[in-house]
Amino acid sequence: TSTTSASFRQAMFSSLDIYTNYEIQVAGINQNGEGARSIALIVRTDEEMPSAPPSNLRVLNQTSTSIEIAWDGIPVERMHGVLLGYRVAYGLLGIPGSNASLVQIDVAEPDTYQQTLTGLRKYSSYWITVTGFTSIGDGPVSEPVNATTDQHVPSVAPFINHATNLSSTSILVQWTAIPTGHVRGVLLGYRVYFKSVHSTAYLSNQTGPSEVRVLLRGLDVYTGYTIQVAAFTAKGEGPRSTDVDVSTEEDGMFKLMFFSKANT
Repeated sequence: TSTTSASFRQAMFSSLDIYTNYEIQVAGINQNGEGARSIALIVRTDEEMPSAPPSNLRVLNQTSTSIEIAWDGIPVERMHGVLLGYRVAYGLLGIPGSNASLVQIDVAEPDTYQQTLTGLRKYSSYWITVTGFTSIGDGPVSEPVNATTDQHVPSVAPFINHATNLSSTSILVQWTAIPTGHVRGVLLGYRVYFKSVHSTAYLSNQTGPSEVRVLLRGLDVYTGYTIQVAAFTAKGEGPRSTDVDVSTEEDGMFKLMFFSKANT
């Protein structure tokens, strides 16, 4: 209740609740008491931004290029208006300003909401937040959650930089490790494929992730071989390198090394 002098025709009410309906009536007062009240006027205070973030933000599922998330809605008493939707922000961990991708979804259910973030980098870590908004603006941002997309196969092939015969039955193969950014998972190792000119099927030799050379033994004498190398993760094998052709030596060949004594 607010009382004013007879010369005033207006009143100010303060400290009201946000986005709340109020019933207002006016009555005259004299020494005999209060007169009849006017017809009630229903007035609602303006909206504000939500005062609470969505809660319980969590990751439900991941693939190599997507992350599915869910959260609990903002309590009605903390919405402070008509909730228009939620904004999900996400970016690559450790890369400032990577939150340029914003996903906006409409309110669909009163309790739990979900969204799948797609088109993500394979085997990459992301931070994710969510906030609710009204026509006035965004409310507080939720606590971030971190999630990593699933592994995939390597995206590039190793480069064979050396393949030479060491004897009539062996060939040494060396290659350059694939860059970390192209592994797209945990590198488990390399597979070296080789086949002779007399065969249509490749044989293989496997190495660990830190090894970048292998000695192929027990090969046919004086025979041409085609060699390929591929890296692999738990999800499978990446592309194979360009073919490299090399032949074993003839049987019985040997190398001579000549030395000359320097003049003193």
